[in-house]
Amino acid sequence: MSVSYLPGRHARLVVAGDLDSTAGRAIQDAIELVEHDCPRRVELDLRGVTGFTRSGAAAISDWLTIGRRLEEGVGIQVATEAGRRALLESMDRV
Repeated sequence: MSVSYLPGRHARLVVAGDLDSTAGRAIQDAIELVEHDCPRRVELDLRGVTGFTRSGAAAISDWLTIGRRLEEGVGIQVATEAGRRALLESMDRV
């Protein structure tokens, strides 16, 4: 599992490996940074996701909710079936 937050005008969150509760906690930490950094847009990169749990998908829904409030919104990149399924499950919560 790997979660990387890259700050900037367009903040970026890169998730790779299992999107599980540990990744979910790291995503929640990144959300706190977004609220402090005030980017115009957030990007979500799920291209490296290989599996997920409900708690991981819930954290993604929180990231999407933050993105909806920003001036330029949220961008999403997905390449794997696990990433697509995690994103679809997270969208059910938004």
